[in-house]
Amino acid sequence: MFKGILTLLALLLAGAVNAQDITISMALIRPGSTITMRTSEGAVFTHHMLGQSAPGEFSFETYAGPHSTGDPTFIQYTDADGNLTRLVNAEGQTHLWLPHRCNRTLGLCDFIEVRPDGTRHSGLRTTTQIPGGFSYLVINPAGETVLEGNAQLDLMGWTKSVDFRRGNRPAIQA
Repeated sequence: MFKGILTLLALLLAGAVNAQDITISMALIRPGSTITMRTSEGAVFTHHMLGQSAPGEFSFETYAGPHSTGDPTFIQYTDADGNLTRLVNAEGQTHLWLPHRCNRTLGLCDFIEVRPDGTRHSGLRTTTQIPGGFSYLVINPAGETVLEGNAQLDLMGWTKSVDFRRGNRPAIQA
């Protein structure tokens, strides 16, 4: 019983720490866990946690729709804080973000996206904490908006809904 209380206390304290930022402790998410999210465009995605794939790297499958059945649309890889580092689509094409996509980093964060054809695109992301989540703006070197929006997080830090608008860049092809 005491061990159970300590585990619960540790999870609550981890949640309290996460309430002060927008990171998600990927190590606390059990393999097999799922979460379903909805975008402002009406799309529904389900994430199925695979677990730690390498030291400091975690992966989860993403499915189009409300269930984690069939073939995944893509597999996402993150660092320990939930920043996206790599995405592999159903055709096996890999998108990389160096050092990461900055999606769980508050303030200014610059990154390089390497697309499957090898082209490199620089981006600067500004992320601000808001009640229940965060807002973000991504611009390219010319100062043009690439992506902007808001994300709402659940109690564990998973993104549960996203309201976004794309700028001059097409969506990543799944």
